[in-house]
Amino acid sequence: MLKTCTMLFFCLMAAAAAAQPPPSGPPVPSAALAPCNATQSNRPCKAELGVFLITNTVRNLAQAKVDATNAQLAAQGRSSRASIESLKQWRPSRFATQMLNQPNSWFVKVPYILTIKVSIPVTSDRHIGIPIDVNVFCSGWQTDSSQVIIRSQPGPASFEGGNILEDVFNVGNYIDAQVRSSFSAPLPVTTPVPNSKCSAIDGSDAGTQATGDDLIFWTVPRRNLVVTDAIAKPTVEVTFDSLTRLPARDFHNNIVYAESEAINLNVYANEDGRQKALTMREGDVAALNVPAVRLDARKYDSLVVIGNVDQPPNDPRDSAFAVAAKTAGFGAGSKIMQIPKWYSRPPDQFNPKPTWIRVPGYELHYTVRYLNSGGLAVDGGTSTVRPPKVAVPIETLIKPKTP
Repeated sequence: MLKTCTMLFFCLMAAAAAAQPPPSGPPVPSAALAPCNATQSNRPCKAELGVFLITNTVRNLAQAKVDATNAQLAAQGRSSRASIESLKQWRPSRFATQMLNQPNSWFVKVPYILTIKVSIPVTSDRHIGIPIDVNVFCSGWQTDSSQVIIRSQPGPASFEGGNILEDVFNVGNYIDAQVRSSFSAPLPVTTPVPNSKCSAIDGSDAGTQATGDDLIFWTVPRRNLVVTDAIAKPTVEVTFDSLTRLPARDFHNNIVYAESEAINLNVYANEDGRQKALTMREGDVAALNVPAVRLDARKYDSLVVIGNVDQPPNDPRDSAFAVAAKTAGFGAGSKIMQIPKWYSRPPDQFNPKPTWIRVPGYELHYTVRYLNSGGLAVDGGTSTVRPPKVAVPIETLIKPKTP
């Protein structure tokens, strides 16, 4: 019985950890893309950034921090000094953000471990290990104002070093405290890459063990084009219709949360969001009357719809999501999403700790339509046939003035 309960606990924990909306993009750049050059005008192309440039930047920022620390130690009359002992880099890889109630996206992570040595006269040196993740995003990849953004995120530092004499004389903890007090962790840094419009992103180790040839690369989308009414542009339209508050009671039959709730409904269709403030009682049905979300179907392989109910001022976040693939017509039709509420059940003889219980709290009604450029449904939203893509150079649409 205990083994069964333990397995069930780990299954529930695994399910909770996986309960986050999947990313809708950006995609991986096509392997057929040619490198960008100055003569290209309208074709998509591939731009590259050597990871060694990121590594040099991380090292330079770390050296600046070390120099500032040594200046501070000298001003305090201390004889210990800091130096960079090593900077280790791992290969770039694609990861997904892990937000539970907002759209997620793919990004490229380059992990580092920075080791700083603190030389202390008379006794043993200390070594400070700092994990640093450098994350590279194609921000706004689905829009015309996209940009590659680099964000560094340091993790908690670890302190190592010492010797048996420090333990004998009971000074090891004092020395560690002095080192910690002189240490200042590097701050997160966000750097946009100039002129870096993008629609897809990935990283590569070039198939070698060495890190000097690692790359971040992205797709530079088609440029100098305009969309005319004659171009068939398939569209996914999501209309958020209504929200129903369901009866939700705890194990004592008490109303979960409050009899009357002032809530904020936050909904997303992929990266595009809508918000509505509502006051609701059990059984109420509220028409939302928010503008529909319209997405360019050519840019997405799936539709991720997220529904959040925020409860100020304590703001417990109740969230749910649904996913529909492009190959299934983005799940066109009328949909109902159940958004949960949660309450805490006190400990009992079977559960020594409080237990969080999930109950249905709301029903979000929404409608998905898969449209072509004329506003007509594409076979009821189930067809995999796509209208032809037409690219029109802007130069052909500019007529010379008649004298």
